[in-house]
Amino acid sequence: AGFCGGVSFSAGLGVVAEWWLGLAALALFAAHWLAVGRHGEGDALMPAAGPLLGIARMAPAAPLLAGYAFPPLQAAVAGGLSALVTMLVSAATGGSASLLSPGWSWLWHPWSGATTVDAALHTVADPGVLVVVAAWAIAGATCSALCGRSSRGAAVLGVALGIAVIAGGYALWGAIGNGTARLASAAVDLGISAVLMIAVVALGPPPQPRDV
Repeated sequence: AGFCGGVSFSAGLGVVAEWWLGLAALALFAAHWLAVGRHGEGDALMPAAGPLLGIARMAPAAPLLAGYAFPPLQAAVAGGLSALVTMLVSAATGGSASLLSPGWSWLWHPWSGATTVDAALHTVADPGVLVVVAAWAIAGATCSALCGRSSRGAAVLGVALGIAVIAGGYALWGAIGNGTARLASAAVDLGISAVLMIAVVALGPPPQPRDV
């Protein structure tokens, strides 16, 4: 299912933008599926969850949910790819400055963009985007390392540290972008994501201890 979604997304990108962008996206999804998805674990679906969570203003929860459920390496890969896909979809649909909130229209017309291709590509070409992708990956791994203790207390600490890492990523992006208020733009999403994760931890302890 994850790979089929990746194929659809790549085809849409190729139609809306350029064929080579669609091919590059397909190569990325194929590499992810070969390395992770074909083994049948749910972390392969996390990149697709990012934009969906973003519509509800809680995209930063994606790497934290991955950290809650999967080992650090898998959580890091899922978190980084979730950031990349969320930001691409948000840029293509005219999302907020933090690229965390894809437009609702994406659900009904995923192959049509609200902005020009040049504008979307210019947005995601910002060096700060790589900082945020790295922050999501680190947040996922950090949350996973603590959730691996199978303790609610450790899981809450992992969520808090993960949120702090993501917030730091947006603050650094803002600094790179000459003071652009990226962190302020992401504050609501970070807050809602924190509340969601605390609720998840409260409903049940993390999975059984695993190798970290």
